[in-house]
Amino acid sequence: MDAGTDNSGPALKRRREDEGPNSDACGPAASGTTTFRRSGEVWMEDGNIILVSQDVGYRVHRGVLANNSVVFRDMFANSAPSADEVVDGCAVLHLQDVTDDLCHLLKMMYFRKYGRDKRKLGLTALSGLLRLAMKYMLDDLRDELVEYLKFLFPSTLDEYRSHQRSESLPADLDPMLGVRLALELEIPVILPVTLYLSALLPPEKKLLILETDDSMSHRARTEVLLRVMHFERAWADAMHSNRLAGFFKEAPHDVDGLGCDGFRTPQVIWLLKWFSSLRQDVFLTEYNESLWLCNDYDCDSLMDERLEKLPKEIWKDLPSMSSTATQPWSEWGDIPSVGAGEVADLVEAEAAAT
Repeated sequence: MDAGTDNSGPALKRRREDEGPNSDACGPAASGTTTFRRSGEVWMEDGNIILVSQDVGYRVHRGVLANNSVVFRDMFANSAPSADEVVDGCAVLHLQDVTDDLCHLLKMMYFRKYGRDKRKLGLTALSGLLRLAMKYMLDDLRDELVEYLKFLFPSTLDEYRSHQRSESLPADLDPMLGVRLALELEIPVILPVTLYLSALLPPEKKLLILETDDSMSHRARTEVLLRVMHFERAWADAMHSNRLAGFFKEAPHDVDGLGCDGFRTPQVIWLLKWFSSLRQDVFLTEYNESLWLCNDYDCDSLMDERLEKLPKEIWKDLPSMSSTATQPWSEWGDIPSVGAGEVADLVEAEAAAT
């Protein structure tokens, strides 16, 4: 995006000699109330406003902010930053944002190629970007980031298994962060897969992720954990349902009138445990052969088809496992807050107990 310049502001002050050409220190404001470190990544020498987040200042242009964000545009139209806080001829605007998130947002505005490879940017940075895109109403950026989340946590099994997705996963892919984003920012379509992938994590890793995320409130941690626990119970119930068990009981064919024994009982028990354990990704794992008694080629083919069909049937049930609602995948994205009432009640009860 082009960095437009507003030349109506006061002339810039000359830098003091003792600061040196590479100093990142911004002296106190005229009022003596503002001290911050100059950003080494976003500091435009011809900028006419300084955004300060935490202890870092970003010198940018009002025009660029206003062109990208309706919130900044309205902010500048209705009121101006206090004239009492001026550094190097620029008004100072304090924001209550995480400075790393703000830095990513400004770099997306100023540098055209920044953030194109979202795999390198990482899910943690993208989550902060998405929050600010929604806060400051950068609609195009918000839509772009939501589409990427839907790519990471898709609604179709073919997309989930695609080579493109497997090659594009960020190194810091954290499904529990995905659950948090789905709930906090109301992106329900990613909730089923984020819950499924969270359920695959070892218990100690689930707790570690939640405990080390300082940005999460106790209520948010509780809500995410309860959602995952609810999904795990629903998964176990679905795996032991009569419909699933019956999937293995039916003999696949009748060979020369002799019949076919199909899956043996110990193998059925093993398969049910394998599917219900949540220790491996059942949608990506290939199954062991020779799981049935009959050695007929046609029987093998039919059994392979059955084992290929089973994950597809389970995938269809992911939305209902993710909530008390029973909407299919086709309607899931239109639900603003699926099952939120039940979870809210559980969170309130848990909070009261503590």
